[in-house]
Amino acid sequence: MLLAVKNTLTGKRHALFMVAAAAIMAFVLTFSLNTYNSVLNLNHNLAFWGFDNSDVYVSREGGESHDQVMSTLKKDDRVRAIVPRDVVMTAIADQGGIASTNVIGFSYHGDMDAIEMLNLEGRHPERENEISISVLTAEKYNKSVGDTVDVYIEGERRTYLITGIYQSLNGGGFGFRIQESALQEVNPDVHANTYAVKLHADADPVQFARDMQQQLGQSYNVRTAAESGEINFSAIT
Repeated sequence: MLLAVKNTLTGKRHALFMVAAAAIMAFVLTFSLNTYNSVLNLNHNLAFWGFDNSDVYVSREGGESHDQVMSTLKKDDRVRAIVPRDVVMTAIADQGGIASTNVIGFSYHGDMDAIEMLNLEGRHPERENEISISVLTAEKYNKSVGDTVDVYIEGERRTYLITGIYQSLNGGGFGFRIQESALQEVNPDVHANTYAVKLHADADPVQFARDMQQQLGQSYNVRTAAESGEINFSAIT
């Protein structure tokens, strides 16, 4: 021990290098393991990656009306929450000297908290004039909660109040979330054709999806979150 202390004191630069090298190695190893483990478990923490945390998705391609589908789903005691949603292909308008950006947005009809969606800052949009935007969108346009942002909806330029900022893998990290009522102000005929369904903790999503498929028929596509194919987990991993 005395010899080790003596060598350390006489070779301070070498000792310092060894300590720094060990610290860097420990950091890189820990960071790599944590990151890889997080990605492996991505499908168990979808809300943290910008997706909703629903158990089952029902897509309506015809057949029953929106009200009939909602009634069928609500009658099942296994259902905890239903939030219709849709994809919005549009653009963030040019503003503040920054050019317009094509983005993938999402509209929701109801409480986004019910399907366990998350924001890094602020809250989900609740009114027709409110919006939440992704981190990269906020950074590009230098926006924060409480600011306004212009978005093209159905070809019309509209201004929305930013109520939240979220993190997402969708659309390369760019995008926004709004209520379906905001779309309907521009086009009253817009209605979501996908239903995000959150089940009670003791319910089996696979069995529920099978039961709903039988009840709704072949005009509907009912699948669990794992079967949805919205995210290619293997490619990301």
